[in-house]
Amino acid sequence: MTIKQLAVSAGLAVLLTVGASQQSAQGEPYPRPSLQLEYTSPLKTPALRNLEKGKNYVILIDAYDDVKKLSKLAGFSDNYGHIELVRDERAYGCRPPQCSEMSLADLEKRFPNRKFEVREVEIKGNPEKATQWFRRNLESQAYDLLYRNCTDAIVLMYTASGDKTKMIDPVDVDKIYATNEPLRRFMADLGMPKPNRREVFFPDQFTQVGKLVVKDRFIER
Repeated sequence: MTIKQLAVSAGLAVLLTVGASQQSAQGEPYPRPSLQLEYTSPLKTPALRNLEKGKNYVILIDAYDDVKKLSKLAGFSDNYGHIELVRDERAYGCRPPQCSEMSLADLEKRFPNRKFEVREVEIKGNPEKATQWFRRNLESQAYDLLYRNCTDAIVLMYTASGDKTKMIDPVDVDKIYATNEPLRRFMADLGMPKPNRREVFFPDQFTQVGKLVVKDRFIER
């Protein structure tokens, strides 16, 4: 899927209606989509069945070619264009058309035949606070490639956990835009403006985080 297609998909998210809210133990509302269909059939990808409950993982996915090209031009590997957090058999992420929590079976269905890499990440903060923050602040929000994307979700959840350990260095937007002409040209070809923000991250950077658990490919459902 191209960046232009991502933008169109993201625009559709504003048409979604948010249904009844689920209450947390503290009485805080967790917004949910009004229509949330999940696959209850067993996972077809063996590697995903082996992820342990209570542990924290990031899953890097070979998807979204334009994001991978941007990553390559920024100096990274271009192996991955998407990332999600996985905990207790649930995936948390921002992807077109919206940010949402979903089952691993749904994630498998979303990215059929795509290569992926799972890394176990130690979080010194409180992972439950991270997932609660996601439900309160990102669930059902429209995906935005420049301002609410997959790496934003990961970094914001990590911050919400209370862990202050610096794992990777962000990319300085002003610096890379001023010095990287091929990147500027590619963005211009896509009709993509310079992001109005100080820093960004690319999924490829997260191959530096944690320890590798497995590399595999999603089996098509």
